[in-house]
Amino acid sequence: MTKKNESQRLKFALSFVNPNGQFYDMFDYFHIDEKWFYMTKVKKTYCLVADEEAPESAVKGKNFIQKVMFMTAVARPCWDHVSKKIFDGKIGIWPFITYERAKNNSKNRPKGTIATKPLLSQ
Repeated sequence: MTKKNESQRLKFALSFVNPNGQFYDMFDYFHIDEKWFYMTKVKKTYCLVADEEAPESAVKGKNFIQKVMFMTAVARPCWDHVSKKIFDGKIGIWPFITYERAKNNSKNRPKGTIATKPLLSQ
């Protein structure tokens, strides 16, 4: 981290401290976070029945595993004057994916099968 980034983080953190040295309550803030997940794992373990075959991997190698991103937003629980209920603070979670039909046949799926694709790629 550069010195400029350190000073910006320190200024941001200090903006939540009042002159008495106490933190502001932050009741009017909501928080957003994103998380990347791999669509498959590199190594999988299976518990199989004696005559059952192990499933085949659909990726060439660990460098070809697709990732998908989820974004989440949360806020403080509070009273909603419009609906006359307590708002639980959960705003939502959204996947950044799209569903597409396979254009060609492959060893993994026939043409026309709906597949999940990440919207944002690296």
